[in-house]
Amino acid sequence: MEAAAVAVEADQGGEDEVLACVVLQEDHPVPKLIDLMNFCAARMPYFCVPRYVEFFDDLPKTPNSKIKKNELRKRGRTPQSLDREDICYTLKK
Repeated sequence: MEAAAVAVEADQGGEDEVLACVVLQEDHPVPKLIDLMNFCAARMPYFCVPRYVEFFDDLPKTPNSKIKKNELRKRGRTPQSLDREDICYTLKK
């Protein structure tokens, strides 16, 4: 239904990684991580494909209905964040 991408701290220093915060439409099952990565990789440059994905019931919003990305950045990764490296997914440059 909606999504936001934010930078989060990398595991071992270096450059930040992308976390995709996703809200699914009602009655839609959570997709397999590999299917979501394949979808993104086919449509985005490799450096834009998120390393982490987390599903939300709703995203924090301003009174004007804009997504509060700063809150998502501060929140960072959580134990619920899925990591594409956990499924050994590699991107082709």
